Amino acid sequence: MPRDPRAFPAFFAACVDDWVSNERRLAFAWREGQLLRASSPSGRALQQQWQRLWIDFWRAATACFGLERGAGVTYRLFENESSLHMIDWRRSVDRAGLDEFARGAGAWLMGDPVPPSPWRDFARAAALEALPAEPDHDSIMAQIVEAAATLVAEVGPGGLTHRAVAASAGLTLGTVSHKVRTKAELVQLGYGGLYIKAVARLRAQTSVWPSGRDTVGSIANFLAENSGSRGIDALHLAVARDPALRPFGLQLRYLRGTTSRSLLQMLLPDRLTSDHLEPALLSSFLSSLSRHYGDWTADESRAPIHAELNDLVALL
Repeated sequence: MPRDPRAFPAFFAACVDDWVSNERRLAFAWREGQLLRASSPSGRALQQQWQRLWIDFWRAATACFGLERGAGVTYRLFENESSLHMIDWRRSVDRAGLDEFARGAGAWLMGDPVPPSPWRDFARAAALEALPAEPDHDSIMAQIVEAAATLVAEVGPGGLTHRAVAASAGLTLGTVSHKVRTKAELVQLGYGGLYIKAVARLRAQTSVWPSGRDTVGSIANFLAENSGSRGIDALHLAVARDPALRPFGLQLRYLRGTTSRSLLQMLLPDRLTSDHLEPALLSSFLSSLSRHYGDWTADESRAPIHAELNDLVALL
């Protein structure tokens, strides 16, 4: 006899929090393993063992609540949200925001409207308020931003130093240090550069995409051809580890979903979405897809990505 499906969100949130809090070393090991390039069949097989473990878990768990139809989507949401929950801001707000995310996931699985998320709205407002002032992007700063973004994408935040940026940009160390005072500012610039590039690519593609189910194929093609970078994932791990970067984690955790709002409207043109939670759910799902298929070729990944997107649309 399945348990009441309305109890599922509390179970989902507890699993995420317990995994990140009580099994933190394993949680980091999983994420570090995801950053490794699986250039050989054996390497990819090792990474897929983690996926099979969690998919089997969520198949069994969702079946207990009569929600097994959404097992694959649940795995994707867990995979990404458990990564973001490793980033601490304020424990009470983070936990409340996780509960809201879980209620949104439950609404997806049960076919209910996505509920309000006042705690996440509060954190989002705080993230926007804490954003640093936009730097003056003169020609030298533009070189620094480009170099920082390239370093984050290629070697991760660990290789993002003033000296490395100077060498990559063809500038002196003194020039870079004068323009950008701290490592946190460098990280902000690198992430900002990566984000701007990703949004520009997405907007260029979506400007010609159709609405409705035809959008699925367009998103699948985009993800298949743009899932190779590990820069953002490496950045998440760096922020989760380094207390000095904690304020930056506020933006990483709570400002996601902005670009996913337009994708949600294209996938489901008759669905009204006025808050931030449902776009964040879609962002979480797509981020997990992109992460998993990062080492696959576009031809290998296009069909399975398309299939998972179809499963999501059918569920919604």
